[in-house]
Amino acid sequence: SLRLVWHNLQQGGTCHCSLYRASGELSKLKFSSFSSLRTINLHDDRLSGRIPHQIGTLTKVIYLHLSCNELSGSIPDQITTLTKLTYLDLSRNELSGSLPPQINTLTNLNYLNLSHNELNGRIPQQIGTLIRLTHLDLYSNELSGSIPDEIDTLTELAYLDLSNNVLNGSIPHQLGALAKLTYFDLSWNELSDDIPSSFGHLSNLISLCLNNNQINGPIPEDIGNLEDLVDLDLSSNSISGKIPSQIQNLKRLENLNLSRNKLSGAIHPSLTYDYKWTSIDLSYNDLEGHIPFELQFESPPGVFEHNKHLCGEIRHWPHCKKGQKITLILVISLLATLCIAFAFLKFLLLPRKMRKMRHMSASAAETRRGDLFSVWDYDGTIAYQDIIQSTENFDIKYCVGVGGYGSVYRAQLPCGKVVALKKLHGWEREEPTYLKSFENEAQILSKIRH
Repeated sequence: SLRLVWHNLQQGGTCHCSLYRASGELSKLKFSSFSSLRTINLHDDRLSGRIPHQIGTLTKVIYLHLSCNELSGSIPDQITTLTKLTYLDLSRNELSGSLPPQINTLTNLNYLNLSHNELNGRIPQQIGTLIRLTHLDLYSNELSGSIPDEIDTLTELAYLDLSNNVLNGSIPHQLGALAKLTYFDLSWNELSDDIPSSFGHLSNLISLCLNNNQINGPIPEDIGNLEDLVDLDLSSNSISGKIPSQIQNLKRLENLNLSRNKLSGAIHPSLTYDYKWTSIDLSYNDLEGHIPFELQFESPPGVFEHNKHLCGEIRHWPHCKKGQKITLILVISLLATLCIAFAFLKFLLLPRKMRKMRHMSASAAETRRGDLFSVWDYDGTIAYQDIIQSTENFDIKYCVGVGGYGSVYRAQLPCGKVVALKKLHGWEREEPTYLKSFENEAQILSKIRH
């Protein structure tokens, strides 16, 4: 039997009533007796049966919460007569059928949660009239068809979850107009085509999940505009192209999942800087090149698996080939050249007095040590002391990369020159193959201007 405990509070001639601890069939409740109700909270009360049509008589209700029950059947059209509703939660029931198109009458709604039901059919275009919505949750239903373009009028939305349905078609670029979104989830659908570049306008996003769809095309460069993003999941799609360098702008990113796509090219070095990773997964792609040094030690090897052309110093992982090492050396040399050019430009812009003082200081140092790059002045002991001092005994912060063998360091010598240094690991000195490769490389570099 239906048991209800309720009380009336007379205040200013208006009756405010609340109901709680109810069980049984909701249809047995005579809603016509409670026409002055403002709030109905029957959350998690083991209610069953259909939502009765008489609920349409509660025209003064502003808060209706019927979640976590066993309600079945369709959502009655009469619920759309409750035009004063600001909060409607029917989630975690067994409701079926489609969303009533007359939902456009609920123009005062700011919270709508219909998740965890068995609703089917399309999302009605009329939902675009609910312009006060801040929270829209349709997660885990059987909704199909495309996402209506009219959803772009819901400019107050901060939370949008349409995941775990059977939505298809393209992701509307109009969604980029929802500038207040902080949580956005379209995962586990059948959405296709590419990620709209307009997503770069969602500057308040903290979480973006598009995983387990059929999305293709590249990751848009505009994603670098989402500087507040903490979670990014694009896994299990058909996304291709390179990981955009603009991802280095996402300094707050903690969880990144790009696995099970068709991404190619190298892992951008910026993925290792200024991040405090909770999780990162780049497995099952076509990535190639050297795994950045920091990522090798901060992440489990499994996050790089099933990328045929990746290499690194991870145990039981392929060492980088010679061509890849040469590329790494060229990149390091280019960076060193740019640093030298920048230092030279800065030198030219210094005040005349400081230039003179620096020149005198450099002259004194050169007089003391000589030019380490001159055959006549070369002194191995002094050179080694300068290297140790400039790298603070090969401190890790001066390490700019790791090749198939050895580590590469950047050092600025007392004479002002910036050089790239390669140092064999201790165990590599005992291996004739590595030692011979090191000697061959030194001979080649001695014959060119490097």
